[in-house]
Amino acid sequence: MASSALAQTPTVVVEGDRAARDPLDSLRQKTGDVPGATEFLTENDWADRRAITLKDMVDFTPGIVAQPRNGAESLRLSVRGSGLTRTFQGRGILLLQDGVPVNSADGGFEFNTIDPWLIANMQILKGANALEQGATQLGGSINMITPTGRDSGYGLRLEGGPDSHQHHLVRYGFAHGAVDGFIAATYLAQDGYRRNNGQESTRIAANFGWQTTDQFEQRLFLTLSHAEAQIPGTLSLAELAADPRRANPANVTGRFQRDVDLGRVAYRGTYTDGLSEWQGVIYASYRALDTPVTVAIQSQSRETGVRLKYGYGLRPNRFTAGLNVYYGLEKEKRFVNSGGMPTTAIVRRDLEALTTEAYAQYEHLIAHHTTAIAGLQAATVQRNIAQHFPTSEWRDRDFNGLSPRLGLRYDGEAVTVFGNLSRSYEPPTLSELSGGNGPGFNSLDDQSATTLEVGARGKLNDIHWQTAVYNSEIDGEFIILRQPDGSSEAVNANRTRHAGLELGAGGRLSDTVSFNAAYTYSRFRFRNDPVYGDNVLPGAPEHYVRAELGYDIGPVTVTPNVEWTPQGYPVDMANTLKTESYTVWGVRANWKPVDADWSVYADLRNLTDETYVTTTNVIANAFGNDGRHFYPGEGRALYVGISYRSR
Repeated sequence: MASSALAQTPTVVVEGDRAARDPLDSLRQKTGDVPGATEFLTENDWADRRAITLKDMVDFTPGIVAQPRNGAESLRLSVRGSGLTRTFQGRGILLLQDGVPVNSADGGFEFNTIDPWLIANMQILKGANALEQGATQLGGSINMITPTGRDSGYGLRLEGGPDSHQHHLVRYGFAHGAVDGFIAATYLAQDGYRRNNGQESTRIAANFGWQTTDQFEQRLFLTLSHAEAQIPGTLSLAELAADPRRANPANVTGRFQRDVDLGRVAYRGTYTDGLSEWQGVIYASYRALDTPVTVAIQSQSRETGVRLKYGYGLRPNRFTAGLNVYYGLEKEKRFVNSGGMPTTAIVRRDLEALTTEAYAQYEHLIAHHTTAIAGLQAATVQRNIAQHFPTSEWRDRDFNGLSPRLGLRYDGEAVTVFGNLSRSYEPPTLSELSGGNGPGFNSLDDQSATTLEVGARGKLNDIHWQTAVYNSEIDGEFIILRQPDGSSEAVNANRTRHAGLELGAGGRLSDTVSFNAAYTYSRFRFRNDPVYGDNVLPGAPEHYVRAELGYDIGPVTVTPNVEWTPQGYPVDMANTLKTESYTVWGVRANWKPVDADWSVYADLRNLTDETYVTTTNVIANAFGNDGRHFYPGEGRALYVGISYRSR
């Protein structure tokens, strides 16, 4: 849990002039009102360290497991086991930037369009607590919020590290009367810890706002991203122990890499008065993908979407309703990969997705300090795949889901207690329904879950804390299995159970000492499966701990930290092959003179040069034999940066 992560425990008050409130304060308050586990993070939580992946942003949030792979921006991101076995890109979470979906219309999303340096705040709503964002996924939603011209002047940030690592930022913001604007650009390049591990990316984020009246704000967003990343691949445990820097020989021979270009434009209009709030978002995006891997993949996709939201009432009695419509069309070609070049055509197809979601939620004060919440969401989904080569075939699939939610929240003076019972719903993505690396189609059902959650959050002196326990009974969980030829296949499990405990705390122990700690317990298992019985679901550690202790020595803060996984976890559903436990130590130092506009930081990672597995592929049965299923973590590395921002 980041020290700024926990919203202050809300008290029962009636808000009058909502139009006059700061939008971020309002979002923080709404985050704290949710009857479930949430976080609200700020850029201070990742400002004094190397930050190139979502792991660097959310690692102190209990319940989230972020496991980088390939030493670059790609990772396995899982909230309470969502998308647990997805080892490429992401699913199971609604990922947003300024309320605009990063997800494709079918629910999948890319990681390498995101740079933490371009994000000012982050709202995390786990599971069905994300209903107010229209999220249907098991993992909930993560909304990343970029700065505006009203809270940002000009700035510069430079960072360097081993293996030719360089990460740079330039930003500028302005505000003149009713108009404001912000633009920032980042550049990231590195040779990488491993061989065949180079990376280079450039990203631009801009937004321009116009406060038309005291009640109506309009804002235009622009995102541009170009990313190139080599893919070193997986190793066996024996290879990893001998030389974790090596690459999978097949990846080197095939010159595996992933190049992605993205452009996205969005408009958001928000009207507020004393009682109601209307918000509309319209967006369009274009993505081009060129990735020679097991086969050479080339695709172009276009996405459009509309998000409408209405809120009425004064806290704690409040009504929210919304409608989301997403449409996407991807034109994809796959070829034989010969040394990184596409040769013989394998398959050509069009993949089309249309997703429509409608939701409503009502919060009502039913007793002193006690608020009841009831919500309902409906989703209708169309997936169409038209194969044009080597044969002409098509498949159309329709999915429909209904997700109710009930919750209670008790707001004490220093403690909030909450509980909720909810459903979540996820249809398969287009990549899971297609024939993958070859022609044909895959038959899948949808995934649904019933989740019970109880917990509490509060503040004790200068320490914020939060705890939650949950149990999810899942039907048809998507399992993504890596095949011997390097391709992946999606299957539905019969019944599975995700249960867990989340503990987080952070704050000041004295005038000069602060701390931050997060513990995640995850018990994910099959339930009476005809093949795997009650085996552990592969992909995530049962226990995961992150902790840090900060010492202020004048203008310098020194922060030792640790990442600890006390036991390994299986890579196969038969539970015959596991990773090993590991402990990774680090230390950061940040120097910021009083009243200065600049700061200098150093981030020393993996202090003892531990050799460890950061994530794995998932297979059906390893039969206890070592194999190339493991991604090594990075070794000892020192990153140094300087940051300047005008006030």
